[in-house]
Amino acid sequence: MSRVCPEREIERLLSFAERNNLAEGLDIIIVRNALLDLFNISEPYVGEVPVEGLQTPAEMLDKLWDYAVSSGLVQGDTDLFKDLFSARVMGLLMPRQSEVIDHFSKTYDKKGAMEA
Repeated sequence: MSRVCPEREIERLLSFAERNNLAEGLDIIIVRNALLDLFNISEPYVGEVPVEGLQTPAEMLDKLWDYAVSSGLVQGDTDLFKDLFSARVMGLLMPRQSEVIDHFSKTYDKKGAMEA
């Protein structure tokens, strides 16, 4: 198995999040910093990240999981730990509840219940 570059996988994940409206603008910076902290990485990836049409973040999450296991960042290499870890990573990408409620309320007011 080739060595995982977690910095690159984080950038791929951020690109996925941005394309899928999970995070944008300044939130990307905050999420990047949180992910770097989670993986004990001091510097972000510097280089090109390809534009990909991936439908899910599974590939990046798998590679980040492999890195977490090989680096001793997680306690056990089981499906349960992997699922919990992936949920933790994705939780950093997801909009906050207040943002979701605000977006829903604005859409409801402007376009009605069906659109919201």
